[in-house]
Amino acid sequence: MYRKTLLIGGILVLGSVFFVGCTKYVPEQNQYLVEPEVGESILILEDIKEATQIAFSKIEPDALIWNFLKDEKISSVGLDGYMYKVRGAEVNAENINNYFEEKGFEMDSYNVADGVYIGQVGFSKEGLVCTVVSGINPEVKDSVSGAMLSDITVRCAELNI
Repeated sequence: MYRKTLLIGGILVLGSVFFVGCTKYVPEQNQYLVEPEVGESILILEDIKEATQIAFSKIEPDALIWNFLKDEKISSVGLDGYMYKVRGAEVNAENINNYFEEKGFEMDSYNVADGVYIGQVGFSKEGLVCTVVSGINPEVKDSVSGAMLSDITVRCAELNI
């Protein structure tokens, strides 16, 4: 005997018997919180993660504030970009800064800040801008030495001004 099986909005109809059920949707696991359009900022973040082997969080959309010189005054622009971070890293941001320099990025003096516990370095290359923010996290210490570890955030965006 041939039966038609039809799934309508989660209700399975078999002849005159009705089965109602739900399944849990499990999204495909990937490295993004929001699936981004693949652009230069995404590609560079993926490459940094692979090159440095740092256990960064998932890539997610984030704003990047970029400073620049315009008409002999320092101006700022907010850019839509992407970021990831690592909390309590056993490495310092110098590995990431070296990566940018090796890839031909130039350090941008208008996007550098240095403090006792936190610092930022900005890099640019052909319309792509990135910042590396690192700071000591007093809540996370090395289990062997007891030294405080770093939080590192890398943001990248495409600059079209």
